[in-house]
Amino acid sequence: MFVVLGIRSYVPDVTRLDRCSWHTPGAVMNRDRLQERVKDSLPILSVTEVEELTGVLERLIAALRPMRVYVFGSYARTEMTPDSDIYLLMVVPDTESPSYRLTQAAYRAAVPYTCSLDIVVMSRAEFERRGRAAASLPAAVLREGLVLYAA
Repeated sequence: MFVVLGIRSYVPDVTRLDRCSWHTPGAVMNRDRLQERVKDSLPILSVTEVEELTGVLERLIAALRPMRVYVFGSYARTEMTPDSDIYLLMVVPDTESPSYRLTQAAYRAAVPYTCSLDIVVMSRAEFERRGRAAASLPAAVLREGLVLYAA
């Protein structure tokens, strides 16, 4: 348990990274299943936006082979405004490449897209290490993010 300024803080269970009830390990998620997952997770999106985000996810999955893709922020909390971006966090297998290089590769792979999209890429080790800190991005994603894809 972490203590921050005398207040008990939430410490996420990073072991959840290996469990996902809707996806069988080793199974390949086809476009229809991925699109259905996006539609169910983000019901506020229009049909066109669901199709576009599904296409972006397909390209990202093909290029980076992530273990998980989360949507987080206002879209995950259904508190979006017209100015809100769709935030994605991708957890990839451990690699020597720094996160910023992985993120650059993700943006290159994602094109073309017209939606406001922010992508963060982290290795599994970084995600687990940073996820132990209650005020970290991985901890927030584990608390309130939604899994769009799991390998």
